[in-house]
This record gives sequence, C-alpha cells and structure tokens, in this order.
Amino acid sequence: DEYSPIEKKVASLWSEILGLKEVNVYTIFNSLGGDSILATRLLRLLNKEYPDTVDIADIFNFSTVNERANYIESKMTKKVIKKYSNKEEEISNILNKLASGEISVKDLEE
Repeated sequence: DEYSPIEKKVASLWSEILGLKEVNVYTIFNSLGGDSILATRLLRLLNKEYPDTVDIADIFNFSTVNERANYIESKMTKKVIKKYSNKEEEISNILNKLASGEISVKDLEE
C-alpha cells in the first residue's frame, strides 16, 4: 500500500463528510465542496479518531488528506516522545505500531 493508515482513515472521513466514494489525497478540501459547516463536522470526527491533535484552523491550514495525515502523524509522534521521553526503544516500538495502525492515539492516552 502506498498510503499510510492515517491517510486512509482521514480520506475515509473526508469521503463520509463530503458524500464521495473516494477522494484524492492531494485535492484541497474546499475544491471538493468542503465548507465551514462540513469542516466542523470533519473536525468532530477527526477528534474522535485522533483526540487533541486537530483544531478548526488545521482543517484549512492542512487542506489535503496528505497534508492533514502528515500533520496528525507528527503531532502523535510528539505526544509519544513527550510521554516516553527516556525510553528510546519503547518509542521506536510505539511509533512503528502507530504507523502500522496496530495501535491508535486513544490507546496511548489510556
């Protein structure tokens, strides 16, 4: 697969919100019909999936699936590093599990 698990999930949420079968990960949210109301709905879904990683401004600042997925992944990485700052091997293991979709941000917060 050429898409990360986060890209796939974000694309799935976009498709759901925009009423599309699929979306191109490089297409801008607004050009697919996204507006402020849909952005608010998308934010709610993203926050369920990736708690405390995205705010409303991010919906417009990171306006493609690819950009948003990369942003979410970087925020998740920072959370992991902060939580496990002295455990380098454990961090690597956790990051690999996050990247593969084996665990989620929700799992880390528990």
